[in-house]
Amino acid sequence: MLKTLKCDFGRIIVNRAFLAAITVTAVLCFSTQIYFDASNGREYSVFEALCSFDRGFMAEKYQFYPPVIIKQTLLGYSSIAMPITASFPFVFSFVTERNSTNMRLSVLRSGRRKYYLSKFFSALISGGLCTMLGVMIFGVFAFALFPSTQSPETISGILPDGVFMTLMGKALSAFVYGMTSVLTAFFLCSFCANPYIILCVPFLLKFILETLLSHIQTNAAAAGDYGVYDRTRPFFPNSASLLFSMEVNKTFFEVLVVNLLFAAAVFAGFVLIMEKRADRGS
Repeated sequence: MLKTLKCDFGRIIVNRAFLAAITVTAVLCFSTQIYFDASNGREYSVFEALCSFDRGFMAEKYQFYPPVIIKQTLLGYSSIAMPITASFPFVFSFVTERNSTNMRLSVLRSGRRKYYLSKFFSALISGGLCTMLGVMIFGVFAFALFPSTQSPETISGILPDGVFMTLMGKALSAFVYGMTSVLTAFFLCSFCANPYIILCVPFLLKFILETLLSHIQTNAAAAGDYGVYDRTRPFFPNSASLLFSMEVNKTFFEVLVVNLLFAAAVFAGFVLIMEKRADRGS
């Protein structure tokens, strides 16, 4: 099992798609909104802030402190594109194997059970790793481009867990978010051989689900039901990215259970469809 997983994961990370996913994730992190200017009612992204403010001004604002900026990553455009960027390496590796007619040989050599488990875990690990590395690369640029001159009192007020734990939590959150973001594409790989459809359908489904849940929250809140936010939070696609910044309470366990059940359902669906195909998907 470990040998099969090592081979599958090795094929993914040496693919140019893996490097492309890391790069795109890091670039999209620059679109994160980090500062609101009350004087003109405008929000500034990381890139806009670098172009609009000098270091003296940014040194006076805690919003430009690198760990605070890194903590807010994977929001905005980077979150919207997550189903594509996280799935990119695995999908192209899997489709290439299928189109090269090597899939049947791989199944026979490793066995069906090991093959399915290997593909599942290689998809999860590659999605999580490319997302985490993209955030880490962005973090290096954040420390290089923004001033790190906040006082210890200010830091303890805005980062109660400390700088190191905040950065570690963000790295782990990025890894988990990348893992969950690849699940829908993994399921589609069981019956679809077009990589562009496999990548675009999860993107569309994520947009539909987030829009639907946002409307539910808005309508319920307008009626005075503010508890709807806690009830619907576990079902948002980005809920996994909040696990390491949430209190360990009922909502935390609901988010964990929903994502674990979704992962189990996806794996079961993948195995079921592959078992129903006489060619094992090749």
